[in-house]
Amino acid sequence: MKALSDFQIIQRGDDGFGTLSLEGALPERWPDGTPLTVSVLREDDMLYVIPSLPCTVEGREWKVEARLPEGGLYRVRVEGQSGCVIDACHVGVGDIYVVAGQSNMAGFGKDAAFDPVTLGVHMYSGDGTWQLAMNSLWEGPGSCPALSFGRRLKAQLGVPIGIVASAVGGSFIKEWSPCGEDGKLFRNMCRQLESVGPFKGYIWCQGCIDAHWGDPPRYLDDFRAMLAAWEKELGPHPMLTVQINRWMATDIHQWDVGWGTVRDAQRRAALEIGNVYAVPSIDMSVTDGVHNSGEANVVIGERLASTALKELYHRPGQTAAAVTGAEYIDGTHFRVRFTPGHDVFAMDDIPCGMDAEDEGGLVPCVKAVCAEDGDGLIVETERPYALPARMHYAWRAHPPAFLLRDAWGMPVLSCYGVEIAAPGSAE
Repeated sequence: MKALSDFQIIQRGDDGFGTLSLEGALPERWPDGTPLTVSVLREDDMLYVIPSLPCTVEGREWKVEARLPEGGLYRVRVEGQSGCVIDACHVGVGDIYVVAGQSNMAGFGKDAAFDPVTLGVHMYSGDGTWQLAMNSLWEGPGSCPALSFGRRLKAQLGVPIGIVASAVGGSFIKEWSPCGEDGKLFRNMCRQLESVGPFKGYIWCQGCIDAHWGDPPRYLDDFRAMLAAWEKELGPHPMLTVQINRWMATDIHQWDVGWGTVRDAQRRAALEIGNVYAVPSIDMSVTDGVHNSGEANVVIGERLASTALKELYHRPGQTAAAVTGAEYIDGTHFRVRFTPGHDVFAMDDIPCGMDAEDEGGLVPCVKAVCAEDGDGLIVETERPYALPARMHYAWRAHPPAFLLRDAWGMPVLSCYGVEIAAPGSAE
């Protein structure tokens, strides 16, 4: 960081302090070597946290480094006898998240929902400026989950939250990786972060276009490669992802396998890749067939924040259940297991868009009851099936809205192609 602007957020370290590093040149009419000091006061009570810290001045160049406690908002002034060089308001020290992906993270929810701006939730926008985070300034104009995500974290953590707006509508996953076709969006994100400085993590919603016109079977490999490239360039950071919602076109069934495959890659990424977490969106409403509605974005943002609170901050929060395996019982039954700590149930024993598939084709499921030992669901099929077989759940491009949920009401992440293992074997 070399300059400072209104609404800027500085990433805090593990010790609860952020580093304010500033430098610049004296104004033209000021004498060489003019002494400068930096002062920082809290805007809520006018208490100085740094009353007066001398800057280093050599000729016409000056610089200063100061440690600020997490919180704020602060007013920061760099000044001398001849006047003020920097006077920045609403500066905070907290956590910064990069918002990446395609249109559902860029702001396309069009209906009305209460999703207010909040002082202390600020955005580094595509034009290179810090400002209050608000949905109308996103790519859309429309809403995305980032604003409610930041608002919930600020309320629970008591520190400002910064959002770096990097998402671009219609973008393929390979555009986000330097090992892909051109990596232009990755490079743009890196340019933004050169100005922003250190950050906490990513929130990511992408995959609809890859489910349609990309290479769905490669999505998990491409996601792994993308994260590896990001880590190499930017260091390790947690990734909070949104499993893609639905596509409500007239010719949807030709896209079923692609959407199911991408959703399953997102489920597997959360299970198999460290520091990756996924939340569902499949129960949420859409406004135009594929873009999440305004009210949906509020809920999705809160789910992301709740997951972050539990997994990243070790605070009370909530995570989504995921299918971890399926096991053969007999020709018309199999058991589905879920991530530990989640009690999953099917309302009225309805299997909620669940199918088996063997060499004879799809086998609809007709009943799902809680296992007597409490470990998963026992699922009954419409007709006998034979191994080898797989199971799918909420996998179609436009799946049913009636879904499996855990005891806290969170929908289970969708899956596709989970092997129904023979007795005594693992998935």
